[in-house]
Amino acid sequence: MKHHLLLIFFFLSLLQQAFAQNWQRISDRGNELTDIHWVNEDVAFISGDQIMLKTTDGGESWSEMSMPLETKLLSVDFQNHQTGAMAGENGALLHTDDSGQSWKIINLNTTEDILSVNYLSEDDIWIAGTSGTLQHSSNGGDAWASVTLGITADINTLFFTDNKVGYLGTSSGAIYKTSDGGQTWQPVTLPVSTAVNDLYFVNDTTGYAVGDNGLILKTIDAGDNWAFVQSGTNYNYMQVAFNRDNPDTGIVVGEEGIVLFTNNAGLTFVVRNSRTTEDIKSIDYKQSTNTVFAVADAGTILRSTNSGNSWTSLFAGNPNDFLATDFVSDSRGYIAGKEAVILRTTNSGNSFTDYSRPLATDFHDITFVSNAFGYVAGNGGTVLNTTNSGGAWTALNPKTEKDIFGLYFADTDTGYIVGENGYFAKTENRGVNWITINAGNESFDYHDIDFFENGPGIIIGESGHVFRNSGVDDDWQEISLGTSQNLNGIFMINATIAIMVGDNGSAYITEDQGGSWKQLSTNTTQNLRDVAFLDSLTGFIVGDGGLLLETNDQGKSWKQVETETYQDFTSISFGDVNTGYAVGGFGMIYQYSCEVPTATGTISGQANICLSQQIYTVENNENEDLVYEWRVDGGRIIEGQGSDQIVVQWESPGRNGVLVKSQNVCGDGPTAALEVTVSTTPEKVPGIAGNGIACLETVSNYEVDSIPGMEYIWTAHNGIVQSGQGTAHVSISWEAEGAQQLSVTPKNACGEATATTKTITVSYAPDQPDAIIGLAQVGLEEQSYEVTAVDGVNYQWSTPGGSVISGQGTHAVTVNWEKEGDFLLEVTPSNSCNDGTSQQLAVNVNLITGIEKEAEKNHIKIYPNPSSGNIHINVKGAGTVRKISVMDPTGKYLRKITPHPGIFDFDIENLPTGLWLIEVETTAGKTVDKVWIK
Repeated sequence: MKHHLLLIFFFLSLLQQAFAQNWQRISDRGNELTDIHWVNEDVAFISGDQIMLKTTDGGESWSEMSMPLETKLLSVDFQNHQTGAMAGENGALLHTDDSGQSWKIINLNTTEDILSVNYLSEDDIWIAGTSGTLQHSSNGGDAWASVTLGITADINTLFFTDNKVGYLGTSSGAIYKTSDGGQTWQPVTLPVSTAVNDLYFVNDTTGYAVGDNGLILKTIDAGDNWAFVQSGTNYNYMQVAFNRDNPDTGIVVGEEGIVLFTNNAGLTFVVRNSRTTEDIKSIDYKQSTNTVFAVADAGTILRSTNSGNSWTSLFAGNPNDFLATDFVSDSRGYIAGKEAVILRTTNSGNSFTDYSRPLATDFHDITFVSNAFGYVAGNGGTVLNTTNSGGAWTALNPKTEKDIFGLYFADTDTGYIVGENGYFAKTENRGVNWITINAGNESFDYHDIDFFENGPGIIIGESGHVFRNSGVDDDWQEISLGTSQNLNGIFMINATIAIMVGDNGSAYITEDQGGSWKQLSTNTTQNLRDVAFLDSLTGFIVGDGGLLLETNDQGKSWKQVETETYQDFTSISFGDVNTGYAVGGFGMIYQYSCEVPTATGTISGQANICLSQQIYTVENNENEDLVYEWRVDGGRIIEGQGSDQIVVQWESPGRNGVLVKSQNVCGDGPTAALEVTVSTTPEKVPGIAGNGIACLETVSNYEVDSIPGMEYIWTAHNGIVQSGQGTAHVSISWEAEGAQQLSVTPKNACGEATATTKTITVSYAPDQPDAIIGLAQVGLEEQSYEVTAVDGVNYQWSTPGGSVISGQGTHAVTVNWEKEGDFLLEVTPSNSCNDGTSQQLAVNVNLITGIEKEAEKNHIKIYPNPSSGNIHINVKGAGTVRKISVMDPTGKYLRKITPHPGIFDFDIENLPTGLWLIEVETTAGKTVDKVWIK
């Protein structure tokens, strides 16, 4: 029946909880609302079924007023914002002189229902009701005199146009008029005999009457004659009202949300969408404005700002009484109640899915053993089971017609039900079969059953009866409490402790699995309906009249939680330690939320210190009364744990920390941290790391070992500290050559040490080399180049026309020229500081130049030149001819001839027009000649 929550951090329950916990209503009221009356443009009152409502903000919000008796109120009227009355069933008449803060019951000596109450002045009051009831008071309600009309019909409505002239309408279809202040009443002739439910006059002569079966009547001669007005429907109309500043505009309301609107003094009425299908019981214009409010069944409150032409629904609730609830998590839960209602939410009550059953029964208890698997039980032996979260239900047969009030399931298979006249049964196969158990006297009802985990069970019931079994067999023995109060709810806090509650504020606790019970003081006489605990110490009780009690000490003391409702709570359930729900009459649902702290605050205190005692404080910006859990690394807390300030004795030098998290009964907030550097007396650093040779006007980096909490002061002779001053890493820009001094002095909260010094030799980048020596016009060949050597200088050579094949890094290199064209040969000097300015030589690389150098000038003749396309080649004194090639000026071959040895004359024919190169390769070398072909 209940979910036993795991115990959480015991000490959290000792915290004050008002700051973190909150109960708020998440459902609209479901009470039937019967009448509304505006006192002024801000203040109005509503009567209803076991409810009285008041607004002071023009109807944006409505608060409940405490009722001196539980009854259904049917009418409300106020003479001014202080003095008014509400009347209702069984002769109920309540009077207030303080705007509803308190109400006095007026005894009318009648049990008839009072259907209408009317103030003519603060002293002059009329009431009317069932069976011809009509009474008048001339002294503000202290004394009443009955007025006899000689009728037995119900007087449904009263309306006075002034202190002398008034009208009443009856359930028998009659209208009576008085012209002498109510001393005598005369019936008027009507064209119909249908029940008249309401009357309204816009002035002394023009008035309207509405009633059952679509009845609308109008008079223009002060009620002497009435004409039938076609309404277009046959709904029962409950009330009629007209705009006080525009008597042509009015509305008629009635059953199933019907609203009729007229703006031509009732010549025609048109149907308007009221946004509800509930029966509308009353309407009233907000004084001399176009705003009109309507009230209806199921807590429905409607508003129109254009005299009733269009409507907005402000509030609408569930009219059914909720009797039981079970939440399996913070967001998923179930509610059951009267008229077989079953609701499910999966989003923390933001919306509910209706799984109500088509049964004429009330459900008294509901329990789920998992998200999907649950049971519900109610009147007439009704027990249902679902395996799909309430989507479908299977009827079980416990073979009884007695009402079932309580159920308990340990798992999906094994469960118990208890109910009317001592009915008690058990199942071990998911309710397929039931075994009836005789636990004792069957002359009283069992209300609830629960079991200790792996222990005995407890049954509670009518007239203080308690039964307990051994935990092994179904052998139940009665435990005497010495009370006759009905016991209604029980909750097992842990394996040995349980609390049960009952009528007239009774509550009991056991610490030995129900063997003995001790009474608790709740300081209330209200009937207590249910109880639930979050952990071993924190729990809540719900009861009649909106009662909600809270304990933080396992029931030793209780305090009342303000709920701003006077409706009865019936059941309470927690999905987890931070979320719970309480349900009750007329669809009431309250949600409990327990919010963990959203912020812990900022820690203030010294963060760079010597070994010492220090104070640290957390500043709470949320102004909440929180408990703080502190932790210190590198020290110990001397005092203040749990508060917002601690004293710390620091014991370990280095980078340490202070950490704190805020806590309340709901859990832990975020952790705040402060890094604290704890130091001892500083010592001279052993040395400065960094290059001892630096370059002029460049930045050099130096460092020492970093110790937490230490500040390092750097000094550079003929240098500027560019960055890092105060740290263990520094950048220096040197401004003068030669031997310079760099020093560093360590300093912390405890003092400073002797400086450490390092000598830095500062130099500069090399000068530009002298001119490059070497050939500036070459062929595709290797050539040597050099510059004047300077000690300590590295030379980097480069050219896009070839590659350096030897000497790279020195002052002299050999370059292999690989491409024809004009190229720059560049040499760049560098040393440890930087690169110097480079030197360049322009070099022309030419294929012909190279070829002409490869062979001596032998006797090789090519003719004719120019030629028309045919040439002859004669070779003498150049050795054996190896190859003859014809190339274009880019070196691309056109023809190649490889002659046999001993041939020295050659003919080449049909050469294309243009300039061609004739390359002749012999054993003596190569020659190249140009030939022009025209």
